[in-house]
Amino acid sequence: MIRSLSAIFGTRRPMFGVCIMAVLQLQQFELRLADGRRLFQPIDLVLDRQFYVLTGRNGVGKSLLMAALAGLTNVSCQGQLVRHQPTTYLPQSAMTETETFSAALSLGNPTLEQQLAALKRLRLGIGRIGTGTDDDISLVADNWLLEQQLGEYLPAPLQLYDDWRHLSGGERMRCLLAAKLAGNEFLLLDEPSNHLDHVNKEWLAQQLRTRTTGALVISHDPVLLQAASHILLLTEQGIEVFSAGFEAYQQCLQHRLERQCQQAQQWQRQQRQLLETAQTMRQRAARRTAQGRQQVRDGSQGKALGDFRARRASQSLGGLNRRMAQRLHTHQAQRISMPAAVHNRLYAPHGKNQHSLWLNAVLPISGHPTVQLQMQAGECVWLQGRNGCGKTTLLRCLSGQQSFAAGEYSLPNAFLYLDQHASCLDQALTAMAFLQQALPGTDATELRTLLAGIGLKRERASDTISTLSGGEKMKLALLLAHQQQAWLLLDEPDNHLDAQAQDDLVDWLNRLENGFILVTHNQYLAKKIEGLTTVVMGSDTGEGN
Repeated sequence: MIRSLSAIFGTRRPMFGVCIMAVLQLQQFELRLADGRRLFQPIDLVLDRQFYVLTGRNGVGKSLLMAALAGLTNVSCQGQLVRHQPTTYLPQSAMTETETFSAALSLGNPTLEQQLAALKRLRLGIGRIGTGTDDDISLVADNWLLEQQLGEYLPAPLQLYDDWRHLSGGERMRCLLAAKLAGNEFLLLDEPSNHLDHVNKEWLAQQLRTRTTGALVISHDPVLLQAASHILLLTEQGIEVFSAGFEAYQQCLQHRLERQCQQAQQWQRQQRQLLETAQTMRQRAARRTAQGRQQVRDGSQGKALGDFRARRASQSLGGLNRRMAQRLHTHQAQRISMPAAVHNRLYAPHGKNQHSLWLNAVLPISGHPTVQLQMQAGECVWLQGRNGCGKTTLLRCLSGQQSFAAGEYSLPNAFLYLDQHASCLDQALTAMAFLQQALPGTDATELRTLLAGIGLKRERASDTISTLSGGEKMKLALLLAHQQQAWLLLDEPDNHLDAQAQDDLVDWLNRLENGFILVTHNQYLAKKIEGLTTVVMGSDTGEGN
């Protein structure tokens, strides 16, 4: 059962008391950044042991809200948050900021981190004096086999403290999720389906759907949205709850989009009418003034009377201008903007890279699979395959970041590789400074327009890239890609992108003249892209054909 207490979601206002099955309760809860900016209106919400998906546009504050629910945020929290049951948290950074399975599991879980550190000290202290303390024994409690238990979720011969970055993103995420799902806490998972192939996404959806202790998951993935008991849409106005399924949620958003378009068009018509009325009335007043002055010059009207009428006409015109200015100001304050969904925010460059591609090469991974691929200039390929089959390795070899183990190939003269984590971005720069460096000679006004198109307006464009959300970073990387006359290697570019940004990506790829290789496990997105040639890696013979 979910109860939303905010007035925008209903007129009933239940008491903020203890709910027997409640896991998390929020009352007038909000987040503020260091500069005082409020991310969203105060939230009133009760979550119990069901499967919730939290979604919303990139940058609205979903990850910060989840970190706050886990008690691990650095931003200012105001209002009341009550945790009735234990939670366990898996942040996005577990995939990007860690080198070992133990570190990834510990990120966002201080208790586990302390227990593993205590076990290490006690293990090193066996047979020696001075290593390991009574406090360490208390921390470990009855979890003396914790390291062995966690190690069981790793593929042999990998161990808990081994560097595991040679595994694919999907393989690492599957290990993390298996360990998290084995516990009985309420799960807080930030975009867990990123990197997972379709089979593993379905597995995750089934696990979350049948979980008895509940979960809150941040996601834009249709597979998880379809499986959710409730969809929570986070906007600047707060949280709205949808409990009638993913299809009903989509229909509701579409109806709102259409209604906003109609309202925006009506506002534009009224604005034009006001401007036209103001112009007509000013012209009439100006004609009357001119006629009065002409009558004075012709002698048909006395100068004193003419001057009086001219002053009165001038005063009338001034009053008219003030009244119309007030009406225009009032109407402007009520402005209804056209939804961003009807605008395209990524622009395909003109011209095409004329080079073709062919290869018959061996990948430098376990099993040494051979990949055979041939593409003509402008051809577009959807590269499919299970997690760990070598898709990312192939793109890295094509871009020159790794070398093929053997084989022959002829490659285009220019590749642009966008990896899963948008690593081409300099995290220390602001978004504006990055584009100025990456696209020298581009007018600053045009750069600001591009940034505003992906939602980075005003102060957000001046924030460092490290503070942006995963989706905002990916959209910024795509802004760089759309300016390049090069073959594009796109490694899961839809990761982190909200629904509207995914539609923008599809629209851009459909108009792109250059060839590209796209890796994605989002079948819903790939099916919207026109003219894709499917290439499947990881067949029974170990070859990509």
